[in-house]
Amino acid sequence: SLHIEKWKPDVAICDREFFLPFAAQKYNLPCLSVDHSHVMKACTYPVPKEERLSWRLAMANDYLFFDRTRHNLIVSFFHPPQKEPRKGFVDELFPAVVRDVVKTRTPSAGDHIFVYQTSPTFGRLIATLGKLKRPVIVYGFHNEDLTEGNITFRAYHPERILDDLASSAYAVVNGGHNLLSEAFYYGKPALCFPVRTLFEQFINAWHVRDLGFGDYSTTQEPTPGLFAEFEANLDRYRTNVKENFREGTDNLVARMRHLIENPRHIAPINPGHGDAA
Repeated sequence: SLHIEKWKPDVAICDREFFLPFAAQKYNLPCLSVDHSHVMKACTYPVPKEERLSWRLAMANDYLFFDRTRHNLIVSFFHPPQKEPRKGFVDELFPAVVRDVVKTRTPSAGDHIFVYQTSPTFGRLIATLGKLKRPVIVYGFHNEDLTEGNITFRAYHPERILDDLASSAYAVVNGGHNLLSEAFYYGKPALCFPVRTLFEQFINAWHVRDLGFGDYSTTQEPTPGLFAEFEANLDRYRTNVKENFREGTDNLVARMRHLIENPRHIAPINPGHGDAA
């Protein structure tokens, strides 16, 4: 609130944030959300029986805590059909956004598998990766650099991780939207192991398969055969990514500039805790 009083901004912009919309409402300040997660509210998509609890938890969380912004710019590498808009809400879909630093790398066709794995309980994945013939570079599992057989563990580094992704054969990730978008920007297929109970990761992974950009698995016991099957389809995945992935950073920036210059076009903040879906 003190910053709003001091700076007197024209518009507030958040990313699925809880507190800023409250402050914006207090000062009658137009507020936008720019994020990916609103795709779960604004669009239609499949919810398999085994994912219904995860979906309900995700929806309850979003409607209770992240439903005050009524004007949402949704960035996504997939664009499912949109629902009938809720009264007073504006949800606009844009292609994926890619950071400028990502664009400074030129992708190359390497042989290694790039892995970003932050779940310490998924040790079976590491054991299976150790049985593969390809070299593997793993981020997120150990916060240090070390090598065990064909696996090189690396501590996170914002520059080196992009080099390793851009030069990989393909990516193995949980299902976070940003990293998937960066992999696809480099033309890399993805094999996803979405974290249980995180429905947003599941729906991202489901669309990776649906678009033919790669595949996903919910198994806790991955086998070398799973990777062999994935690699048998690498050429098809690469072709689909190359032909169908769209990056829309410039489109989003242009829309944001227009709304900043014309804040009266921004839908007012929801005064309640969320409307019914």
